[in-house]
Amino acid sequence: MTLGTLAAFALTSVAMVRLRADSPAVSIVPAGLECLAKVYGGRTVPAAPKERSDLSRFLILSNDTRILWDDHIDKSFDEKLARPDLEDTLSIPYPLTDNYLPLSINFDPGRFRSMALLKAVYGDTQSDVKKNLTSITWAPSGKKIRFNRQLGAAAALQQVGKQLAGMNGVTRYVKNLGGTFNWRVIKDTNRLSPHSFGIAVDINTTFSDYWKWAAPGLDPLPYRNRIPMSVVRAFERNGFIWGGKWYHYDTMHFEYRPEFFCTSDEK
Repeated sequence: MTLGTLAAFALTSVAMVRLRADSPAVSIVPAGLECLAKVYGGRTVPAAPKERSDLSRFLILSNDTRILWDDHIDKSFDEKLARPDLEDTLSIPYPLTDNYLPLSINFDPGRFRSMALLKAVYGDTQSDVKKNLTSITWAPSGKKIRFNRQLGAAAALQQVGKQLAGMNGVTRYVKNLGGTFNWRVIKDTNRLSPHSFGIAVDINTTFSDYWKWAAPGLDPLPYRNRIPMSVVRAFERNGFIWGGKWYHYDTMHFEYRPEFFCTSDEK
């Protein structure tokens, strides 16, 4: 099955799949929640027999962290950026196609991030994250870089580097990286950057285009990109989303988010 087929299935989070036959209660779990449980090695808690509300559905991780799927609060785009529940994080499907333009206003798949999930998986504090970092060789340059080993993130990035090193015409875009791990907040916000968790990488900033640099104040934003799609596809094959497929684009940015590339085994 192709990644495009997988993503199209997985990210219809409003679609429903039946729980396994040995489930203690007959209930229905959103496909997006099933996907998160599969990718992050957790399980779901279905609604109790007498309480069929989504409010009782949680993702339970292997360390017993409980994260609410749906808080049933209607949120604006900015509120979803600031305080998303798990359902919000998957509410915009990531397009696995080269023909992703035009992008509608605020179409930013992956920019809604659950801090509870990222902290539980990759590290709660800067010190915790650093303990989970490992050094890998970035094949296009031969240099060592640090990335989070949890959930196979570092191994996935190393595989990306090997694939890029074997391609023609992409070296100048990927040899010199703009950065990986950096514990910091996103500029002009109080939200931690995915770089804080060691799961994001910026490629060569010389060829980067960023929405805030392009045309401040214009709406809709004019789109710009200089990154070859062959580079993008190499990252996507290994579980990374690309900031170039956001309305608020950041074309040097790649982020390990395997939940956008999964499917459920349920039929």
